[in-house]
Amino acid sequence: MGPDETADFIRLLNSALDWTTDESMLGVLPIDGRDFGGQGWSKLKALTYLGNNVDILRRNYVALETGSAPDSGEINPILETARLKFVPGKEGRSRLLPALIAASGDNPGTSHIRWVVQRAFYSFARYAEFRCADPAWPEATPFRFRVLPCAENGCGYLTPSGGGTAVLCAACLFEVENES
Repeated sequence: MGPDETADFIRLLNSALDWTTDESMLGVLPIDGRDFGGQGWSKLKALTYLGNNVDILRRNYVALETGSAPDSGEINPILETARLKFVPGKEGRSRLLPALIAASGDNPGTSHIRWVVQRAFYSFARYAEFRCADPAWPEATPFRFRVLPCAENGCGYLTPSGGGTAVLCAACLFEVENES
């Protein structure tokens, strides 16, 4: 377990901290995945689905890190809709990922919103399994990989930590490096 396996749920939860408008929510989608015309969900329905699932994901992350098991009744409905496929990666490192498979008649926006949510839930479920397997859970074995809030007080972003202690997120690290 490491940063690559947790990137999808970290990225989604961190990006949600910056959402101020519907248009800013679309920032999690590629440009060609922002079309909500035709069949499928409307933009409003898709963004509502995205926002509701970010809330579920954040609530379950907080529960996990404060000593409660994630709520399978909230997580499993998303995981059950995911279609997985084995994806060849760079340098022979393949990964099992939720596939971007449009349901019959879905517009690109609907397909991409579902894909983003499914990938985030999948990466969170893998992290939750890893955390719950820690013999010290709900505490943490020293130096074991964790996803923790940024070390900067009040920042709110999550960061992967190979050493098991809070580190600065990229934005805070950039500020520190450019203050001098």
